[in-house]
Amino acid sequence: MCTSITLKSKEGNMYWSRTLDETFEETVEIKMFPKNYPVQGKDGVFESKYSFMGVGVSFSDALADGINEKGLVGGLLVLVESSWSSRDEILAEGKKPMYGEELVTWILSQYSTVAEIEEAMKDIVLVDEDYIEGAHFPLHYCFTDSNHEHIVLEPTENGHFKVYRDAIGILTNSPAYPFHISNLRNYMHLSGYDRNEPNLIKNEVVKQIGSGSGLLGLPGDYTSPSRFVKGAYLSEFADQPTDAEAITSLYRVSRSVAIAPGWEKIDETGESDRNIYWSGYDQNELTIYVQPASTNTISKVKLDTDKSTATSYEVSYNDSFFESVERRASRSDAELERTKFEKAVSAKVFK
Repeated sequence: MCTSITLKSKEGNMYWSRTLDETFEETVEIKMFPKNYPVQGKDGVFESKYSFMGVGVSFSDALADGINEKGLVGGLLVLVESSWSSRDEILAEGKKPMYGEELVTWILSQYSTVAEIEEAMKDIVLVDEDYIEGAHFPLHYCFTDSNHEHIVLEPTENGHFKVYRDAIGILTNSPAYPFHISNLRNYMHLSGYDRNEPNLIKNEVVKQIGSGSGLLGLPGDYTSPSRFVKGAYLSEFADQPTDAEAITSLYRVSRSVAIAPGWEKIDETGESDRNIYWSGYDQNELTIYVQPASTNTISKVKLDTDKSTATSYEVSYNDSFFESVERRASRSDAELERTKFEKAVSAKVFK
């Protein structure tokens, strides 16, 4: 399945990320589209109002996640409770039929704020037709704009959208969004601080074991509700990063919900739901970072708003390692390191 997490830097800038998890492999690429460009949809061509880019595949203009020139960023995730209506029913209502797989591309190409998205969803209904032969995917969506407003879109009413404004910037999968917000109340005991005060149990002084007691009870499994709890609380408790640290911090939090092959086998064939890629977005710099699960390399692309043609950028599937060289520290350097270390630990008492 999938998890989306956001963080805000000390400088006040927003960073958005997602893991995409599935049972099948797909080679992804970064696709960039200029404004006033004819984007190819399944129902025909539509013109982009804004330049945008995101993660997609070579044979389609549909994006799984992306960002536009106004800093609007978001993506799609699986929701089994999603629904659709027939094309005839949608047209009879005077509304616009939309393939769910193309909604991210449509929104990024047409809108700049969460408020605009909310208004647009009143006239959009998901159509009950296959996007690819034999399947259309059950999905919901989340977006964050440059005003740092979050929104969740769930097509749970015969293809019509339930819209959740003032969302918290976290999203996973089923059940629907209100369940996850309510479920956070089951974990109000969690804290980013250790429980340093001992308990007295029948005259025995009981102290915490090592450190980390503030997170005792944090879910360790990878179900959607547990990933939502982990994403919400761990992103809240993480030290607020600077802009220079934000993507690394966001990646570190996201690793807590990334599913390795074999952890979620769905049957005796050994087929497993697993992480396919991670993507992170710097909303201020309009930059995307993508790491396929099969490699440790992160590919980076900045949105070029001056482009006039659509462009695809390769995502690296090759591992990269730092080739270490011999280090010969002088005695004075070693003494400086020793002094620095001693100062750092002098006030520490390990029990």
